[in-house]
Amino acid sequence: MRFSSGLSRHPETAQAVGEAAEFARAGLAGHEPDLVVLFATPHHAEQFAELPLTVAAHFPRALLIGCSGGGVLGSAVEVERTPGLSMTLACLPGVDLRPFHVEDSDVPLPERAPLAWRQRLGLPPRMSPAEDIAPTPVVVLPEPFSVRIERLLRSLDAAFPDSVKVGGAASGGTRPGSHALWLGPRLFKRGAVGVALRGNLAVDGVVAQGCKPLGAPMLVTRSQGNVILELDGRSPLDVLRGLAADLSAEDLELAKAALFVGVEMEPDRVEYGHGDFLVRQIAEVDQAKGWMSLGTKVQPWQVVQFHVRDGKTSAADLRRVLERYRTQQTEGEPQGALVFSCVGRGENLYGAPNQESRIFEALLPGVPLGGFFCNGEIGKAGKATALHGLTTSIALFRDPGEPAAPPQWQVRGTADA
Repeated sequence: MRFSSGLSRHPETAQAVGEAAEFARAGLAGHEPDLVVLFATPHHAEQFAELPLTVAAHFPRALLIGCSGGGVLGSAVEVERTPGLSMTLACLPGVDLRPFHVEDSDVPLPERAPLAWRQRLGLPPRMSPAEDIAPTPVVVLPEPFSVRIERLLRSLDAAFPDSVKVGGAASGGTRPGSHALWLGPRLFKRGAVGVALRGNLAVDGVVAQGCKPLGAPMLVTRSQGNVILELDGRSPLDVLRGLAADLSAEDLELAKAALFVGVEMEPDRVEYGHGDFLVRQIAEVDQAKGWMSLGTKVQPWQVVQFHVRDGKTSAADLRRVLERYRTQQTEGEPQGALVFSCVGRGENLYGAPNQESRIFEALLPGVPLGGFFCNGEIGKAGKATALHGLTTSIALFRDPGEPAAPPQWQVRGTADA
């Protein structure tokens, strides 16, 4: 297994592909890639339809997957607000690539998902629950205007419950049809593209939320849909006022600028610590009634906790999760990584470029890195997969054994390009 990444800032699309391809190819030591992962900023939008053919001219036998992004990452460089194209190449001997495109209406319900996804990916049906338990990690890139992402993730979890799913929602556009998804030779403007990987590889997923908890965990004692009516028997606004009185001057300023609510990811947990909550934005606080609405549904008796975010906290959290991964991972070194970071991070959060790439390079030196800034990041949340916000989700690829046959792939899907 070999990975390599390249990045170009050239404003002309064909030249950008050529530059990124040349740089990335140099890291493969003469080997031809089986997979090309491509991300491009909206500055290349006029050439989005031609990009698959442009890439195929350089790597004719590789599977292409990718999407548009508000910013891109590659070769330890992060490009935002200016033209950028990121290309990650992977040689994957012994790995079976199963690409797919799915429209929102085609996403199977969880009860049908195990059989339906196996059919879509061209896998034989399981004759018994114990048959074919090989991990099937999935990289998935949804278009946020046209597919219900959380519903898609629930379906994939039902089909492959013990496998990593990682990715991010296309970004850089402002309306339906303004994002691009690429799979093989085709451009899609709707749905989601993805690739399931089976065989001689392992994929590890880590998520850095970049938020610091405030106060103590609380119970939602009354709620309606996405509106919290009571926290520990009090209105959320009263709870906030009490919390503010006990905060340090620094935390109070952070809370004024960026206050969030973390919702528990594992209902059976007794104690909660850093990273145990799925962080969601506060949509509105009703000053008259004291209610609080979130960007997700909440249930009575769920545990929640307030959180704040800043560059210092975010950098420390990324270091923490990567250091823990480096310490706990003892079954092979990662050979490459894909990073899916929120569009609200990067220079917007840190005030300077390349901050997260530098942290990654310092803790996992020499591991090729590619990725983009997303409209929502896909990664593990407790025992399930979730659509995160304001996070960085990272997929790390490692080789657990000896190579077998070369990969085979065929684009699968029902929708037209």
